[in-house]
Amino acid sequence: MIAADHSSKGFPAYSTREPGATLPQAYAVQRSLVLRHYGGAGGIGGYKGGFSSSPAMDRFGIDRPALGALPAKGRLRAPYLLRLADFRRLVVECELGFELAHDVTERVDDEAQVRALVASIGPAVELPDVRVTGADLSLVDHISANISAARFIFEPLVKPDAAADINAIMSQLERDGITVGTGGARLAFGDQWAALRSILNTALEQGYRPSAGDVILTGALVQAEAEKGHYVAHFDNLGKIEFAVR
Repeated sequence: MIAADHSSKGFPAYSTREPGATLPQAYAVQRSLVLRHYGGAGGIGGYKGGFSSSPAMDRFGIDRPALGALPAKGRLRAPYLLRLADFRRLVVECELGFELAHDVTERVDDEAQVRALVASIGPAVELPDVRVTGADLSLVDHISANISAARFIFEPLVKPDAAADINAIMSQLERDGITVGTGGARLAFGDQWAALRSILNTALEQGYRPSAGDVILTGALVQAEAEKGHYVAHFDNLGKIEFAVR
């Protein structure tokens, strides 16, 4: 599986080889994949929450978002242009992003602590590439495949104390002028700050070390299968992100 990770080809689900695999085993596989293909811990550009909504957590029987590591080289720079042929199954997700001001070395216990760790908040678009194959994939399959982390866009805008209620933000995704989805910030674990805190704590538990400058994506507010076209992701007072898929 790990050898296949750098290509747009698919690879079999981990559970097909290890039917009784546990979540700790899945995270161990993930971390091995990340360290090998990201060029060590310095190749990590941030972290993502997966399956952050209540329906998704209920589906997988979890009480907090799953964790994936974002590749530093996966952060796109403007102009944002992607080629559909470069991916196996590209997905578009509107999210909120948080850039860390400090290294995270110990558990984060409350909202005040997590706010103090943030340098800036801004709109984000995650662009996962679902390469793991098979029907009815388990949480072990998704985690061992790093929750399909591939590319992302993040535009830091405001300081935490300058942000209005980020939980009130609504996102809307348009493709070629047609709305393909809408969603509110509370879809991510019910509260953006709680989602951020949970992701950071899980990262520490799994042996990662979130660092200053890392970007944390808290979970999808809107999700759509990628098709060719011009996209605009709106985020209320946080502005918008435009990109193209060809």
